[in-house]
Order: sequence, then C-alpha cells, then structure tokens
Amino acid sequence: MFTDKTKKNGSRWDVLFGIRYQIGDKRYEYILGYASQGWTEAKAALEIEKYKDASLRGTGAASKTEQKKIRRSERLKKEQEEAEEKKKKITFSEFFEEYYILSQSHKAPKSIESERYLYKKWLKPIIGHVPFIELKARNIEEIKIQMERNNRTPSSIKYTLSIISQMWTLARRDELVYKDCPTRQIKLAKTDNNRCRYLTEKEAKLLLGELREHSEQLYEIALISLSTGMRFGEIVNLDWNCIDFESGLILIKDPKARKKRVAYMLDSIHALFSKKRLESIDNGDGAEGLVFTNIIGGRITSVSHTFDRIADRLFNQNVQDKRDKVVFHTLRHTYASWLVQKKVDIFSVKELLGHASIKMTLRYSHHSPEGLRKSAFVLNNLQL
Repeated sequence: MFTDKTKKNGSRWDVLFGIRYQIGDKRYEYILGYASQGWTEAKAALEIEKYKDASLRGTGAASKTEQKKIRRSERLKKEQEEAEEKKKKITFSEFFEEYYILSQSHKAPKSIESERYLYKKWLKPIIGHVPFIELKARNIEEIKIQMERNNRTPSSIKYTLSIISQMWTLARRDELVYKDCPTRQIKLAKTDNNRCRYLTEKEAKLLLGELREHSEQLYEIALISLSTGMRFGEIVNLDWNCIDFESGLILIKDPKARKKRVAYMLDSIHALFSKKRLESIDNGDGAEGLVFTNIIGGRITSVSHTFDRIADRLFNQNVQDKRDKVVFHTLRHTYASWLVQKKVDIFSVKELLGHASIKMTLRYSHHSPEGLRKSAFVLNNLQL
C-alpha cells in the first residue's frame, strides 16, 4: 500500500494498492490499483488468497501474468476453432471465385477465359454449392456424366476435371484439405487429340497462292509459320524489336511453353520482313510497333475466317475426323514434319518448335522411320 500525494481521492490523498506473495519457491508482486478505483486492503488480501487457492487446487492461474497467458491461449484457441468452422463452410464457388482464379495470373488470358467458361457451364451448376472440403468422388462423377450426356469430348471432360485438381492442390498447400483429390478416383476415356495432318509441298504452294489472292497479310503470316514453325499467336505478337536482321533471328517473347526462344529466318522470310520494315517506315508507323496489325492498327487476336474458308474448300471436304482437318496450326505441324523428313534429328526439332517435352516432338518421328533406324544402328559394329 502506497499513499500517492500527487493524486486525490475525495479530500484525502489516494492510496495505491499492490500485493506481494510466495507460492513454493516463486515470488509474485503486482500493482492492483487505487483506492479511488475501489481497491481496499480486504480486496487485496482476497486477491492473494484467490491466486494461492487456484495454485493449490490446480484450477487456475497462480498469478496475474499466468492469468493473461491463459486468457490469450483461450482466445487463440477460439480463433482457431472459428477459422476451422469458416473452412468447413467455404463452398466450391467461393474458393474458385475468391481465391483460385486470382492465383492464376501466371496463365495466358485465353487459358483463364477457358477455365472461367468451364466453371460457369459445368462446375458451378453442379458442385458450386458444395462445401469444398466435403467434395466427394460422386460429385465429380456427376459432372462427368452430365458432360457425356451433352456430347462433350473426353479431352473437354479431362480439362474440366483438371480445374478441380488444380484447386485441390492449392487448398492442400494452404491446409484447407489433407486428403487426395477426389478426381483421382474418376476413370476417364483415353484420348488422342494429336493432329495427324500436314501439307505436302504442292499443297502448301496451293494454299499460299489462294491466301495471297485474298489477303497479302494472311499470306505472309502463313508463310512465316510454314518457314519457322511459329504459332499464330507468336507471329501476330511480334514487334520490330523482335526482328534481328543482322543475325537473322526472330525473338519469340511469350511462347506457349512460357520461355523465350528464337526462330531462324530463311532467306524468303528475311526478305519479307525487310520489305515490311521499309513499308512501315515509309508509312510513318515507325520501327518499334507491331509487325502485323488489324485494320485499325491494333493487335490481331484470332485467325481470320478467310483462312478457314479457304482451307475447308481446298482440303476439308468430307473430312470427318477433326485431327485430319487443315487448320492454321497444321502449318506448324507441316514445318516439323518437313524437318524430320529432311533427316533433322528429333532433339533439334524439339528446340526449334520450343516444345517443353521431347514426348510432344516424338509424334513426328514416324515421318522418317528409316532415318531413325539408321541413327539407332550406328553402334551396331561395337565389339562389346
């Protein structure tokens, strides 16, 4: 007890109360408060008895500090329980819209758009309301059945279920779920979507000639793809800073494989770019903008329907299997097939195409089986 002559309690000086006590070998000392706050000697003595009794019975804190620790522990426990309850209530749609899709910024815009479409079309109506952690194989099976009834291809079903799998991986990383993804229990039909069609040199000349009659720019884009193996998106995203005339290289900034690579300009492609560069400068467009633009000078976003109409008329009459149809991507397949037919080794073809895996390139190996056979038998005479 301490009389504080800097503070009044009515007409008297205020008194500050504290306690000092010992339990076992441990001593405790605390300030309780002023008489003006209601503290008295009797209440102070009761405070000491409270802590000693709690320690003796093992029913509570032996001190004010321990009491704070217990309260903090109880608060944290309550917060954890509330967080666990919140996890249980998160629906599939909430996880997709509020977390998953925001974490996919590393993907191409077109991929994100496709995932949003499949979510709205198939996932949200069927499992959007289901609590995420309660998702079961039977829920996934229902999606598969509904898609099959609507004549969706096995590859489309597989793509849709892969979204669930990716979401589950994120949820498992963040300890929302702990078990394996239920998609692993779903059996899917095996698919082969690899396009088989490629052009002969005669067919390629025919196609280029028809394209040139309708659109010089479409002809140029097709010629570049046939001569470099570049994808349509890679070509229309080129700006003049990507074209190195001195070394004859084309820098591909944002290919599908998500890494930079180069393409090599054949003489005809070098001449094509040189001509377009001069035209761009003469027109006052400068030498740093896009190489190819739409009619209003912006970025081209899709293959012209003119290409599809010409390809359908020349090659796709009565073709039932879509893998045998000529589309713009056929030009890239043609480039790869021509390389293999010219005995270029498959690993070089892989690098020229920018494939992430050699497995993707091996589809072209059948175009030169004899060449591969000769390569395999160069070790035939080893005396082992």
